[in-house]
Amino acid sequence: MRSPLPLLLAGVITMLAVLASPPLQTRADEPLVISPDVMADFAQYKALRKPLYFAVSKDGLFSWYTYCIDYNCQAGQTYRRDVLANCADEGGTECVIFAVADKVQVEYRVGDPTAMAPAATASCTIDSFAPSSPGAVLMAPLRPAPCKDFRRFGFYQDFKAFATTDLAKFRSARGWASHYDTPEEAIAAAMEQCDKSRKYLAITEPCEVFALGDIIVRGMTDAQKRAAAAVYKKNKDATNADLPPG
Repeated sequence: MRSPLPLLLAGVITMLAVLASPPLQTRADEPLVISPDVMADFAQYKALRKPLYFAVSKDGLFSWYTYCIDYNCQAGQTYRRDVLANCADEGGTECVIFAVADKVQVEYRVGDPTAMAPAATASCTIDSFAPSSPGAVLMAPLRPAPCKDFRRFGFYQDFKAFATTDLAKFRSARGWASHYDTPEEAIAAAMEQCDKSRKYLAITEPCEVFALGDIIVRGMTDAQKRAAAAVYKKNKDATNADLPPG
């Protein structure tokens, strides 16, 4: 995952990029096994004008990086901590600094992704979804970063929508919008913000509406989404449990 990519309240992506030179980390006894996707991300990182830090999750399946966009960057250990924290949020497990600038800091090998298992993480829970409800079941697999974004999204009022690319992929884009007069306006705004994120991250998969308010619509047919929008328009507090069967 690229860094810096904090989504603002409307899902807009901004950059954080700095220059620092921390000491080399001690090499682990066992090489870090990383996926081909992470290696592809590392190649993009190295091609940047001033790459700074590249962090990798300990399960080898996720990465996050930061780079300098200014000619006069200021050093600071804060940014090293930030890239590790962002990597952990996105990957759902502890991360290590894989490279400083373009210099690799750990021993590693590229693994077979079909034989690599993601680290176990706590289920994503949303207060507005009752345990074992349809919405709770759909949210449970989310990693910490999208889970955190959706929790924040939940505090906003009026008609709102949350859009994402495929959250199961190596990297995902997200965007949301709130305080609109109709669900359709909220959907259009959320899709626009998600698409900005998708283009910045060079993600090929399209954005899709993930939720209308507390109704999770990801994976629904167009007809089911229209039915969900009709329910949401009548009841802003509706959840998946309020949807008609079928």
